[in-house]
Amino acid sequence: MELRKSPEATNTLTVRYSRPKVSPDQAKLLDTPARFTFCGAGTKTGKTVAGAIWILEGLLQGMRCAWIGPWFKRTKTGYEHVKSMLRDFEKAGIAKTRDTDLTIDVFQTTTGRPGRLECFSGDSPDSVYGDAFNRIFLDEATRQPEAIFPSARSTTTATGGSMIIAFNTDRSPRHWAIREFLRAKRGEEPTYGYVTMPTSASPYVPKEDVAQAKRILPDRIFRALYNAEVFEDGASVFEDPRACMHGSSQFDKPQHGVDYCMGVDLARKADYTVVCVFNRRTRRLVQFRRWYGLPWAEQRRRIADLAREYNNARVVVDATGLGDPNVEELVRDGLSVDPFIFSQPSKRELIERLIVALEQKLISFPANTELDVLMHELEYFEYETTAAGNLVYGSADNEHDDCVMALALAVRGLGPISPLAARGVERVRLGDSDTADSAWACL
Repeated sequence: MELRKSPEATNTLTVRYSRPKVSPDQAKLLDTPARFTFCGAGTKTGKTVAGAIWILEGLLQGMRCAWIGPWFKRTKTGYEHVKSMLRDFEKAGIAKTRDTDLTIDVFQTTTGRPGRLECFSGDSPDSVYGDAFNRIFLDEATRQPEAIFPSARSTTTATGGSMIIAFNTDRSPRHWAIREFLRAKRGEEPTYGYVTMPTSASPYVPKEDVAQAKRILPDRIFRALYNAEVFEDGASVFEDPRACMHGSSQFDKPQHGVDYCMGVDLARKADYTVVCVFNRRTRRLVQFRRWYGLPWAEQRRRIADLAREYNNARVVVDATGLGDPNVEELVRDGLSVDPFIFSQPSKRELIERLIVALEQKLISFPANTELDVLMHELEYFEYETTAAGNLVYGSADNEHDDCVMALALAVRGLGPISPLAARGVERVRLGDSDTADSAWACL
């Protein structure tokens, strides 16, 4: 984009705009013909920059535009992108930017009408109502409440305007943005369109970074984060855990001479305490218990009784926070205890081990209805990426993850699972256990 003085009148400026060089995926987004385009993108694909260019081109055509981010800081990032593209305009006095309320006015356009950008924070959907816009860029839509979509859409009714709804594909199909993206993909709405921007095709991400992610991440997570795939089955992390249910529907009774391990996720009032017991040789779940609101002393008694019933099973237990004094008491009771401290890195490591165990069917469960709650939690367990690009696992809104955590702790107690080496990924440390058979394994 450049400004030139007209040879006929030295006090007149001519605007000449050339679109910046963009990737093929960015070009698809910029040239979308749909009124409402849902853009599912991987990380670092340039979707926000493409959104800023799309808004800029609207301003140069004299359009009223809006940028809506999930919170103020993210909204300001979009505003700053557009502002930087209009730096020469502002110097020439034919554009004005105001940092105080994040607005931009462009006075010289191809239509003769002024263009205007207003910015909003999606955490206040009501603030968007009552206006009229030609173009709206809804940034990081999966971080915004569902109410923002009808609110923003209503402002395009009078103008026949268009909207781009952009997001990373790190949420489940239960989220409104992913749900509407899938409707667009299925062709259910004539005004909807969709674009995918996979990281694996992005010129802004080194190929070696993509290759490393493919080696390290579970396949399903890699395909979502780097190939921008959206899965319709709703299982964001664990793919079809019920496929590991087979054989007898009954829990196995303790057998003499068999080695067992237990995973224990402790809770007092807010959640359930859950215990999963595995046969270490067959890697089959042989017992499942959960309870709520019991005094700590009674909980420890139940855990100790179950461990002794299963041949003094080794107990892998949550030792975070209030779990620590309970671990000390369990050790005093004579149990073989492997304490586990939850942190974001250790939780990620724990969950990714469980992902592979389920994906490769290296563990099994009886087809028992008591495990319906476990299957439900596995099916509603999700992941997302933080603003810093870190991968975080957790339960969906209003769901529990106590059963998932207990299961993951029990799988950790199983030690190395040799078939995992077939994936050919890098070796990673699995924990601080002092047992030789759990020091190293492949995820």
